[in-house]
Order: sequence, then structure tokens, then C-alpha cells
Amino acid sequence: MSTDLEPRPLGWREPTWLLILVAASVAFTLAFACGTPFAAFAAVACLMPRRAAYTLVGGVWLANQAAGFAFLHYPWTADCLTWGAVFGLTAVLSTLAARLAARPLAKLPAPARQ
Repeated sequence: MSTDLEPRPLGWREPTWLLILVAASVAFTLAFACGTPFAAFAAVACLMPRRAAYTLVGGVWLANQAAGFAFLHYPWTADCLTWGAVFGLTAVLSTLAARLAARPLAKLPAPARQ
């Protein structure tokens, strides 16, 4: 018997969603000049299996940095590189916090369907 808490294989859907979300982060970066909402991506990532969650936030952060340096001409200074690393660490820690916060919620009974 399968429960909702057991991970299910997603096949082609998981990589497709990861690519769509990373592409959305690039669009945010280019449109708003470093306005990528890492906390929002972390909240979405907490609904995914652990590996996919951290792959997503890592990919979002990497795409954000690549777009910033390639197209928005971020300066190659120690200050800029440090802030990039801080954003990456914050994205990973936000994902961890979201996953920890979602854990008790996953144990609640599902609402009855009508």
C-alpha cells in the first residue's frame, strides 16, 4: 500500500519541471536585474524529493549568476563574488528550512474529497 509520504518516480516530469523553473529564474534575473526570488523557489523545492529540491535551488542560483555575469555585466570583484556566494548559501538554507517546516504538515490527514 502506497502513502502520500513515499517518494514516487516522476520519470521525465522531474527534469522538465526543473528546467522550466530554472528558465523562469533566468527570466526574473534578466527582467528585474538580480530580482530572483530564491525563497519562493525554495518553497516550491520543498515539495520535491530532496535531491531534486537541492538541484533546483542550485540550478536557479547558478543560472542567476551566469545570466548576471554574462548579460548584466556584474563586476568581477571580491564583493560581488562574495554576495553571489551568500545568495547561494541563502538559497540552500531556505530550502532546508522549507523542508523542515513542511515535514510536520505532510503528516496531517488529507482533506476528504467530495
